[in-house]
Amino acid sequence: MSLRVLLLERLVQLSSPQFEEVLFGLESSYPALRGKADVPGGTQSQRAMQLIRFVEQDANGLSRLCKQLAEPFTVPCTAVVELQNLLQQEEIAEETVRHVFYAYLNTLGEQAKWVLPDLSIRPLWDCLFDYLLDPSWMKSSGQNHLINFIGHLAPHVNSASQRRALQKWVSKTAAELGISKPRFPPNPDLQEESQTYLLLAVSPEGGYYTLRAWFTDTPEVFDRISEKSLGSNLDNLPKRLKEVLDDSKVTEACLRGNAPILEFFLPVNLLNRDLDEWTPTGEKRPLSAQYGLVVRAGERLWGKYWLPNWGRTWKDLRKVLGEKVGRRRTAWLSCPEDCRCSRHLRSGRCVIGLWFVPDTENFETLLGSGVAILLWSRVAMKRTTQDQLKRQLAREAIKALPEWLRQMRTDHWERSQRIEPLSLLWDDPQRLPDDYQPMESHPDLL
Repeated sequence: MSLRVLLLERLVQLSSPQFEEVLFGLESSYPALRGKADVPGGTQSQRAMQLIRFVEQDANGLSRLCKQLAEPFTVPCTAVVELQNLLQQEEIAEETVRHVFYAYLNTLGEQAKWVLPDLSIRPLWDCLFDYLLDPSWMKSSGQNHLINFIGHLAPHVNSASQRRALQKWVSKTAAELGISKPRFPPNPDLQEESQTYLLLAVSPEGGYYTLRAWFTDTPEVFDRISEKSLGSNLDNLPKRLKEVLDDSKVTEACLRGNAPILEFFLPVNLLNRDLDEWTPTGEKRPLSAQYGLVVRAGERLWGKYWLPNWGRTWKDLRKVLGEKVGRRRTAWLSCPEDCRCSRHLRSGRCVIGLWFVPDTENFETLLGSGVAILLWSRVAMKRTTQDQLKRQLAREAIKALPEWLRQMRTDHWERSQRIEPLSLLWDDPQRLPDDYQPMESHPDLL
């Protein structure tokens, strides 16, 4: 399984004058090559092997050889070598590779079936690299088949780290070629499409705010779709947010019935904000009556604050996400003095509810304790309303809280044209964009 095998075959197939022409062309880049490919009494195959051994000592050597052979590979040689290394890290079952390969061919229709390769004559990956990089086949169907095939294969890989690495390779290589990243098929072990998410970071930078946005429909890959300066205040956010929501990835997910949950990373001084104030102009319904809408602690993303306790809390939370929101898993805090809630988290009560309106200092204390799921009202709540809310929540699974809140907001809007002032912090440390560049300092945050 290597690009060198493919290039070796091409060199062996050349006529003697063509082979000498390739050597002559490479010698201009590698003067030391002169005489190194000579094998007294040897075959052209042996000379070709000597040539490849020489040029691959240079990181760009195989790419130069590709150009000299005029091989119109649509995938850069450096990317092919990188992919080979990824595939060697952990073996993927050949049965799985064959199954996905033929399934991929079926997505191409009849055009692919008349050139089916014989996968039994050589090692499997040698055959696949040769076939998927073959210029004539690539040209006949006009697609970047190696990239697309790896995109189809990645969800079937057992190793999470290797799966993420392969998906990142697909995204990176597609970007280098200036083509759209293929949409990854869903993980075959899931019975339904994974929930989509739109991560929105509203971060203060140098006296103004910047909006960054990422869309994800798989746990490992985040597509950045926006980075916009918002000026000196938040007045322009509805306009910028509309641009993000109009992105094709977001609209396609909505039309599939899988609208993303909007997760706003906000500085602590904005966590109590009514996010419906940022509903784009012209929308007939508030944001929270259309999308699942939660807030997250921005300082955990760009400042790397409060990480150890946060990680411990979520590690415990993951084990009980399917359980009901009830007395066993939920602690209700009645006053600001209760915000130091580490004892509740250690006892397994991972969902924290507040019967008071928190301020910035309260949020800092809660986040420092490691709180990852927090529910509160942005205005004072009557006791009867509190009791009713507790009864409603007791019937819901913890993992269903974002969707429960969306449905409740929608019902209230349709009945009274208003939204209950409830906010939900849902802060999953395993769902973080991997390309966020943190700011150096945040003097205006804390």
